[in-house]
Amino acid sequence: MTLSRTCVQSSEPTPREARLAKVFEPVLGLLLLLGIFSFPALSQQTTPAQAERVKRIEESLLSPCCYGEPVSRHMSDIAIQMRKEIPQMVISGQSDKEILDYYVGLYGERVLMEPMGKKKIALYSIPIFISTVGISLVLLLLRRWMQQKPVLTVNSAASNPLDEKTKAEIWKAVDEG
Repeated sequence: MTLSRTCVQSSEPTPREARLAKVFEPVLGLLLLLGIFSFPALSQQTTPAQAERVKRIEESLLSPCCYGEPVSRHMSDIAIQMRKEIPQMVISGQSDKEILDYYVGLYGERVLMEPMGKKKIALYSIPIFISTVGISLVLLLLRRWMQQKPVLTVNSAASNPLDEKTKAEIWKAVDEG
């Protein structure tokens, strides 16, 4: 019984196999690297409580490219990168404050949706103060307008302070003069 050439495995690759190996080895290596780097991301799933924290943190940070939208909705590269980093930080056990402080350190306090400390107090107290002053001024003006005496209408007899005798004397002086 003889074996056919296709069934016999040789240690030397054929020229065709060598060409295919040259093409596919880098591709397979790249796929292997991608698989290794994506595996930890797939294995680290957030719990529902952690997912809620991630959502809350993403909503409290503005996208640093334009500071116009929260990271959770913005589609810039940096916002997408932050959306990848935040779950990893939450899974690693960092607190919300530590995560926010990390991004404040990178991009400044402007990255926060709501400022911290005294700026937060000013943010909420100044509009209340201005509204209170404005309403007080309006009420004061309304009170003054309501207390003013009504202006009497002027009729033709009251508008002429000269009586008939005085008028006659004035016309007499004009005629003589």
